[in-house]
Amino acid sequence: MLAEGKITQTHVFNREILRKVMVGAGFTGIGSEWWHFNAFSRREAGEKFLIIK
Repeated sequence: MLAEGKITQTHVFNREILRKVMVGAGFTGIGSEWWHFNAFSRREAGEKFLIIK
């Protein structure tokens, strides 16, 4: 996206800051979406939380 001019180097830098902070806090990134992070795996979330209907 940077090469295509869709984002700037500042955007890339800010993404890197977000990623470092989130990973440092124990979150994991979602490969298909750079802006989404998970606190737990799907299995862990299922064990920790009930689905509310």
